Amino acid sequence: MSLIMIAYLSSWLFALRPASGIKKGRRFSHAVPLAGRSIHGGDRKCLPFKKNSRRRVADAQGRFRLQLPLTIRFNQIHHRSEHRIITHNNSQSYWQYASTHESADDAYTTNHIHQISPRINGTVQRVLVDDNVRVKAGQVLVELDPRDYEVSLRQTQANLSSAEAAVTQAEAQLQVAKANVGQAQSSQASAQANADNANADQKRNTELLKTRVISPQEMDHANESARTSNASLESAKKQVAGAEAQVSLADAQVKAAQAQVQQAQEAVNQAELNLSYTKIVSPSDGRVAQRTVESGNLYPASLPSR
Repeated sequence: MSLIMIAYLSSWLFALRPASGIKKGRRFSHAVPLAGRSIHGGDRKCLPFKKNSRRRVADAQGRFRLQLPLTIRFNQIHHRSEHRIITHNNSQSYWQYASTHESADDAYTTNHIHQISPRINGTVQRVLVDDNVRVKAGQVLVELDPRDYEVSLRQTQANLSSAEAAVTQAEAQLQVAKANVGQAQSSQASAQANADNANADQKRNTELLKTRVISPQEMDHANESARTSNASLESAKKQVAGAEAQVSLADAQVKAAQAQVQQAQEAVNQAELNLSYTKIVSPSDGRVAQRTVESGNLYPASLPSR
């Protein structure tokens, strides 16, 4: 009986000794009960951690402490994969989403951390989750104060309306310019006909004057008529050229106004996107592991680190 008791105490003390690689002063567990099994019944299967694992510090309740930059996360061992969501109090990033996978072969935990930072400056208006709360993908976790971004959206929408009105006006001016070209071309055609008739009369009267069929005064009248008609024709041609130039100018103004509409639309799209950023949502199903965000916190904008 004594030998049996000594062997039992030796095996018990061996199970309690620290695992290699764990620094003094930290809580540890050499063996971890398999998830889903009782730690007090007869079925007490235990799985040791990998020898070189960085994530094997455990507390008395079997919850495992994950050492991460600027935060501490607590995980439980499970057989299936799940996502754990961690709030972060760093000024550049206050939400962390951790994808956790556990292996039943040696009971170690691997974590893939994705830091989600606020994309816009804003004050936290509401926090809609708490520690250990399960969330679904797309569920709103935090709401930032949206009022500044709502004002910005209304301003950009007003600018878009003004730009669209400018396009309408420019297109109307283009139509007027094209109509003026048509009128100028009609005037040119009429002036061309008058000039042709006057030139023909001048030529005919020149021959008649040689035979003295007409008087010199009639010849002078024919010459004056031809000169006036030709001058009117040249003026009509210039009017056509000017009207065509106005068409080109109006067409350029239409294109410029359309470009302003495109820029205004992009500004509206950006304002709508910024407004959507006031709602921070969960990227996947998971559980909130630690929440440090509170209402009233002000956060600067930054891109998420990958």
